[in-house]
Amino acid sequence: LQASRETLAQAQRRLLRSREEERARLARDLHDGPLQMLVGLNLQTGLLLSQWGATASPVIAALKEIRGEVQELLTELRQVCTELRPPMLDTLGLGAALRALAEDWSAQSSVAVHIDLPADATLRSLPGDVAVNVYRVVQEALSNIARHAAAQHVTLAVYDDQPGITLRLQDDGCGFRLPRSSRELIAQGHYGLVGIQERVDLIDGLLRLETAPERGTTLHLTWRPPPTDRIS
Repeated sequence: LQASRETLAQAQRRLLRSREEERARLARDLHDGPLQMLVGLNLQTGLLLSQWGATASPVIAALKEIRGEVQELLTELRQVCTELRPPMLDTLGLGAALRALAEDWSAQSSVAVHIDLPADATLRSLPGDVAVNVYRVVQEALSNIARHAAAQHVTLAVYDDQPGITLRLQDDGCGFRLPRSSRELIAQGHYGLVGIQERVDLIDGLLRLETAPERGTTLHLTWRPPPTDRIS
């Protein structure tokens, strides 16, 4: 039974890793293909309008409408690429990606977010799989808050807890009765929490939830490198 559980856990880890790799590949393909074509089309229509835009004709009106649709598609496609694989995660690191995620989420949900992050160098030193899974945990948790919590304020804090990190995401929403097992989580429809637990297990982290009806919810995530990494 123990061997079967370990085999299942390893298969789950491989599935989540392959899913993240596929997300990254799709984001690259969209960025290098359709997105670049739309950028070129936007530039071409802009040049045409700069030359003939003062002319009042049905063709010019149609061209302006086409350019507006192209710009809308560009915005939507960039958002899709960001959701598949946030570019800041690879270029500026986890700190910048978390800050952008929280600020964008706050603007969309109209919920105030207080952000407390350590120096960027601390989070940039995290292994890539740890960084992306911590990001996904926060992304899913914020999505859950927007859908279910009816919160007015959220705090996102990450602490430099060498040789690892500790993350705390707290809201002042309605809270809920915490199920006793993952099976009960699924039965009650808390699929987001199940996904969060899977992400934390993937990086061998520790997840702790504190919640109760009308008392908000606090998510604690702790990650430490495995002993072999500490020796090296």
